[in-house]
Amino acid sequence: MRRHNYGTFPTCFLGVIFLMKRLNCDIVLDPLWRSLMEQAGHLGSLYNDVFSYEKELREKDVRMNSFYFMKTQNNWSDQECLDFKEKEIDNCFDQLFIYEKLIILKFIPTLPKRRRSGRII
Repeated sequence: MRRHNYGTFPTCFLGVIFLMKRLNCDIVLDPLWRSLMEQAGHLGSLYNDVFSYEKELREKDVRMNSFYFMKTQNNWSDQECLDFKEKEIDNCFDQLFIYEKLIILKFIPTLPKRRRSGRII
């Protein structure tokens, strides 16, 4: 699937490593994290395919574009395909927020407290 060649995994891992000073490696090893990254990758690939469709069509390079595939396989109009993609994007966001919340509930209580001026916050 496109979410695996879209580049979400390395980008998110690097972002997390640089942003989370109190990173617990169990977070990125947890299946919830993988599910979150898969949803993010799927979401990115959906947006990419919708926004790049016209350019790829002009360049006759639509073989990897899911918008084109759905349109031709189902004999849909552009609007029908956009409506379908919009629902799929909404579903991806719903799943993304669910995984994010589950990760927060599972791991935030386990992270060590930050120290500021020698005091635990």
